[in-house]
Amino acid sequence: MARLIRAQRCTLLVFLTAIFTMIFLSTVIALGQALSGDSTPARQVAIARSTYIDLSTPDSARKAMVVMPEESERANRYDAPTMRPFYNFQNPSESGSARVVITAHWINDPLPVATSDIVVIGTVISASPHLSKSGSGIYTTFIFTPDTFLKTQNRPPQSSLLLERFGGVILYPSKEKRFIGVKGRALPEPNYKYLLFLKLIGTSGSYEILSGYALVDNHVISLEPDGKALESLSMAELISRTKLLVSTP
Repeated sequence: MARLIRAQRCTLLVFLTAIFTMIFLSTVIALGQALSGDSTPARQVAIARSTYIDLSTPDSARKAMVVMPEESERANRYDAPTMRPFYNFQNPSESGSARVVITAHWINDPLPVATSDIVVIGTVISASPHLSKSGSGIYTTFIFTPDTFLKTQNRPPQSSLLLERFGGVILYPSKEKRFIGVKGRALPEPNYKYLLFLKLIGTSGSYEILSGYALVDNHVISLEPDGKALESLSMAELISRTKLLVSTP
């Protein structure tokens, strides 16, 4: 009888140990996901990986190097002629993961209302990456449909806006994809809603994305490292805070 009781106690101990082990591992996995951002599916929309520059074959690389007339000005603006063209590299490790092109408008304000010509909520319809004139730089253009203007100077008459931002995704001959851009700064993803802060680029009619936030399932996901502190806000709270800044002289 005593032997049976001891056996039952051992079985119970093993069972409880297994339960606690499962709980512990689940907690560790969940914590790791939270720290890496994987627990928030909406965070993945911040980097546009659905479209890319195909440099995987000589033929596709030649096509990627063709600069259309309407892209001539931007192809020059985002060029880095002192650096080797991307088509000279076989894989991401040869070209590096980031190339920094500093523009006049990049700032560290998470809500850059004062320096924006337009503050708007709307949907990104499409994204198109392009190589610069020499093939040493990359940028992405976006077609954006506005829903609500929070701030506008000379509101554009067209129903959609042309946006642009340094960075993009490249498919290398090694068949590896790599995002090339400024570390921490992401690109909008098509078919998602965003709050964007835009600056008109000269007389080009297109706008540079100064800062932005994806608005998904009441989550706020910043495109900039400086906006991460605002990701604890709800969509309504972020919009309300932005409206307050717009209305403040």
